[in-house]
Order: sequence, then C-alpha cells, then structure tokens
Amino acid sequence: LEQRYQELALMLTDHESNKPLDGIAVIHHLQSRFEIPNLSRLGLQKEQFPELIHNSQKSSSMKGNPIALSEAELEQILGEAF
Repeated sequence: LEQRYQELALMLTDHESNKPLDGIAVIHHLQSRFEIPNLSRLGLQKEQFPELIHNSQKSSSMKGNPIALSEAELEQILGEAF
C-alpha cells in the first residue's frame, strides 16, 4: 500500500524523492488554486453519508479502485472532504 502512495506522489510531484504527504500537499494546493469547493459547500449533508457510502460500494466505478475501501474508510474520506 505504501508503494502505491509513493507512486501517486511521484505522479503528482514528478520528483522521485517526494513522499506521499508531498502528493497530498499538491492536491491541497490545486484545490485552493482552482477554488474547488468542499462537499459541504456543494450541498452534501452528513446525514447523507450512509446512503452515499452504500450506493458507492455497489457502483461500477469502485470496482476499478486498486484497493477495496471499507465503510469506515469511505466515511473518513467523506468526512475529510466535507
């Protein structure tokens, strides 16, 4: 798993010496630069998380993920993007 995060950091930063947290910093920078709103500003409510998680786990797009995400992991991701 750590190797996948390292690969993602390389894709985002184009520097082999950068760590996964450097990749996350790039994502935060892009979010700020392009004024990408968080999920709460887009109208999502925390009460919708369970239904969203349930529906996403059944969707075909989740089948393409390199790792399966648990309900707890999906909830954490949503919470951080909220």
